[in-house]
Amino acid sequence: MAHLVKYVIFFQLCLFSLLPCTAQASTPVCLVLSDDSTLYDEVTSLIESSLSSEVTLQIAYTETFDSNDVLESSLIVPVGRRAAEKVSSVIDDHPIIYSFIEAQTLNHIFSDSPPHRWQASVINQPLSRLIKTAQPLIRNEYRNKLLIVIAKSNVWAQSQIDNLSPELRDIIEVMIVEQGDVAARLIDDSFYKVAAVVAVNDTVIWSGNSAKWILHQAYNYQVPVVGYAQTFQKAGAMISVYSSLSQIAETTAGLINDWAKNKQLSSTGFVYSDYKIEVNEFIARALSYQPDKIIIKRD
Repeated sequence: MAHLVKYVIFFQLCLFSLLPCTAQASTPVCLVLSDDSTLYDEVTSLIESSLSSEVTLQIAYTETFDSNDVLESSLIVPVGRRAAEKVSSVIDDHPIIYSFIEAQTLNHIFSDSPPHRWQASVINQPLSRLIKTAQPLIRNEYRNKLLIVIAKSNVWAQSQIDNLSPELRDIIEVMIVEQGDVAARLIDDSFYKVAAVVAVNDTVIWSGNSAKWILHQAYNYQVPVVGYAQTFQKAGAMISVYSSLSQIAETTAGLINDWAKNKQLSSTGFVYSDYKIEVNEFIARALSYQPDKIIIKRD
C-alpha cells in the first residue's frame, strides 16, 4: 500500500512539475510539505481524499518552494513545522491554513507578526477537553483537584487556562515552572492532594527525563495521568486523548473546502480535530481502577 501511495504522489508531482503552484484553476490550493518522507505522502493522500471536486491541489516542498510561483488567488497550506517556517517567512499576502503543527510552535514562528489571514489545524488537544476527560477521576473530597504543570514560557497553555469556564477552573490546580526549575522536584507535595495529573502540550515539562520522572512519581503515588498524545499510553499514562493522522487531515481538508466554497477563511486561529480516547488497562488495574468502569466524558 505504501508503494502504491508513493506512485500516486509521484504521478501527481509529474503532472505539476512544470507549473508547481501556478496552474490556472478556479480554486487553486498549494500544499507545501516539510519533506518528501512517507509520512507526508500519507498525509497528502488523506487530505486529498476528503477534498471537494472543485479544489485543484498542487504540491510543493519546503526546499524548493518559491513564493513568486504562487498565483495571487491561491490558498497556501503548509504541512509540518519546516513548511510553516518557510511559508511564514516569505508569504504575507495569501490566506494560509497551517496543518500538522503544535499551537505553541506556531506562536513561536509568528512572534509579533502573524499573517493577516490564517487558520491552523493543530495537533493539540484543547485543555477543556482534557479536563473533562479527567474530571470523573475525582472520587472524593480529599483529592478533589486535577494537577496541570506548565512552563512559564508556554503562552498557549496559559491562554487555555485563562479561557476556561469557572466550573472547570475550580477543579484544577496549576503549577507554573520557572526557567531553570525542575518540575519533577517541585511536584511531589501536590501528589497527596490531587486526583489526577492532566498533561498538556509542553515540551519543557512533558519530554525526555522530565516526563519520565513525573510519570514514574505519579505511578508511585497512585495518581493517574491523562495525556494529550497516544504515546503517553505506552509511557505510563492511564488515559490518552489524541487526534489521529486521519482526523487532523480531515479537519485540514474541511477548512480547505470551506475556503474553496466561500472564497475566504471561515475564521482566524487554531482549529482542533475530533479525537480518540484510549485507556491503558494495565495501568488502570495497577491504580485500583476497573478499566470497563472508567467513565469517559466527551465534548
